[in-house]
Amino acid sequence: MENYPEISVVIPNIGERSLLDVVDALNNGSVIPKEIILVLAKSKSLEFNESQLVSNTRLLHSDEDSQVAQRILGFKNCKSEIILQPGP
Repeated sequence: MENYPEISVVIPNIGERSLLDVVDALNNGSVIPKEIILVLAKSKSLEFNESQLVSNTRLLHSDEDSQVAQRILGFKNCKSEIILQPGP
């Protein structure tokens, strides 16, 4: 088994159910993130139950709707030195 560095993944979002598929895909890849941080926009609510999230996933609530503000909040709360964010 290869020795990969620990990584965090930050995902700004609006609470769609499809996020569960994204978390599953990340956790089934060849490098599993130490943590996946989902940052929910302030004016949005989850379309799924928070208890459906797996152990390496955290949900943060942003005080703003801006994706930039969501990313900053996620970055500030990461535990790994390497931080990734999915592209469009």
